Amino acid sequence: MTQLELQQYLLREYPQENARCEWKEFKNLKNSFCGDEKDDVISYVSAIANMEGGFLVVGVHDKTLEIVGTDTYNYDRQKAILRLTERCTNLSSEGLDIEEYITDDTQKVVWVIHIPKHLPKRPVYAHDKAWQRIEDSLVELTQEHLNAILEYIKDVLPSTKSMEQKRRLLRHILEEMKNENMILVNGRTWFENGYKS
Repeated sequence: MTQLELQQYLLREYPQENARCEWKEFKNLKNSFCGDEKDDVISYVSAIANMEGGFLVVGVHDKTLEIVGTDTYNYDRQKAILRLTERCTNLSSEGLDIEEYITDDTQKVVWVIHIPKHLPKRPVYAHDKAWQRIEDSLVELTQEHLNAILEYIKDVLPSTKSMEQKRRLLRHILEEMKNENMILVNGRTWFENGYKS
């Protein structure tokens, strides 16, 4: 498919920007997957997931709809999906997909990220700061407390994950337990539902 054909196809399939569809230039995915908060792929994916789900078209200028292409760096589809689910709290991989288009004449790469809708009860958060908000609202755990819990359960967490990924997973588990009313919060104290010392 030529650049013109791809542009025509994208205009047919994703005709306008709205709450469910964003067109973004993002010339370099290395920077856009861990760049400035509110101006990168992670932020847009979490925002669209919290609405009705939708699409993020990457490698297209959002004003002119000109195909500028994106440097995928060393991301392939699977690695990008993994990165999104790691960086966006509560983002499920179910329904999350990426289509890659490479123009025959100019070799420009365009990605269309398909983002599923999420339940309002479990909003999708972008960036590490969101974990701090979850931690504060959940149990106001100090880093020392979190590390102590992590030390106790680290052997049952996936061995392929780094300590930071395990820490994030622990926070996610605690958030899930709070959402399911398995733990209760009273000020700076948290305890198992049905037991209070």
